[in-house]
Amino acid sequence: MKKRYGFFAIVGLLWALCSGLAGCGGNSSEKNQYIPPSGSSNDNDGGGDAGNDAAGDVDSDGDGDTDTDTDGDGDGDGGTINGVPPQVNDFMNKGDMDALVDAGMNIHRGDTPPDITGTYYANSRYTQYDSTDYFTSFVNATYVYSNQTQAGAIDMSETEEGWGTGTAVGSYISGTGQCFTVWQDYTAYENVSGDDCNYGWPLLVSGCLVSGGISGFQYGFIMKKRDGTCDQLVELGHKRIIYETDDLVDKTAK
Repeated sequence: MKKRYGFFAIVGLLWALCSGLAGCGGNSSEKNQYIPPSGSSNDNDGGGDAGNDAAGDVDSDGDGDTDTDTDGDGDGDGGTINGVPPQVNDFMNKGDMDALVDAGMNIHRGDTPPDITGTYYANSRYTQYDSTDYFTSFVNATYVYSNQTQAGAIDMSETEEGWGTGTAVGSYISGTGQCFTVWQDYTAYENVSGDDCNYGWPLLVSGCLVSGGISGFQYGFIMKKRDGTCDQLVELGHKRIIYETDDLVDKTAK
């Protein structure tokens, strides 16, 4: 399923050095230390504990059966991600997820995510991880989540100051307790500066609801598709994670 997430809202993530675009700012030579928020669960195996892919959760998707799990990492073998809406596996596999987890992404799985419906404002976004060690700040952004269903569907829009608004209709949400991950399949076409490129990647947003908003907010992607002339875009496999340095994305409306 193709989704236009808004070129202006994501372009700063893709260009290898942001190329002077307004979506990036700050000092690229300055590296901020990322400190995980207190109480962050990193429940990557979907087993409801605080472990990172703890062994032994063979029923990691919570459907009552015994998933094949010969390596004890909580997932079905063959690249399947358990504990998420099944549509997620149409655009992302276990290897993609593990690569983001290894880079520092907290992923919350399970079929009882919190209701995150509302409007949220991020005003201190900064690079937590980048494959090329490019560290920078990002413009302030407003996120709106709506139409969340018990089956795990959710709609999202993002407005970045100075760029405009993009939407992702048909995204998916997983999680347990107050923690969640939104999974998005992003595809787009780029024809800037001589490029003639179709590209795409999974885009994830994670965090935990707290009084006043979202704590532990992270926003990450891994480049999976590049077809054509793509000289201005990052390479296949490139990963970037952005986090909120003040550890609170404020909820501004229901």
